[in-house]
Amino acid sequence: MSAADIWPFQFEVNIVQRTPPRERTLFVTIKEDGWMGWLDHSGRVGHAGVGAVWFRNGREEHFRGDQKLTPKQVESEKQEFGIEVRLEPSEFQPLRDFIVSIGRPWLAGWEANDSSRLHGMLEAIYWKHVNQFVYRPFDEPET
Repeated sequence: MSAADIWPFQFEVNIVQRTPPRERTLFVTIKEDGWMGWLDHSGRVGHAGVGAVWFRNGREEHFRGDQKLTPKQVESEKQEFGIEVRLEPSEFQPLRDFIVSIGRPWLAGWEANDSSRLHGMLEAIYWKHVNQFVYRPFDEPET
């Protein structure tokens, strides 16, 4: 697999706030140049009703109930519940190197600790760049 086959890279991130107990699911699309699109799925579902996002062959498919959304509806939801982040090269390089070293999970077959490690890297980015922009932000975690 070449590095070009990896991008854009998609991953699901689940953030948990212990007190009060809350959970948030975000779908992250990472581009090779350091741009990241975070779709606040939990905010979308909590605000707009039951929905889903599927990643098939590197493409996103958005649903509300069992109805596939039109491109115009998808764009509207991305504007309302999406957060665009551009990482500095020094922030992005470790993430990029890690992703390139192991490929796409559904193509290369990751180890469980690979998913955990990537999730941890993305969770740190969430707290630094994304939380303040989501629907009903979480409290900062206690350290």
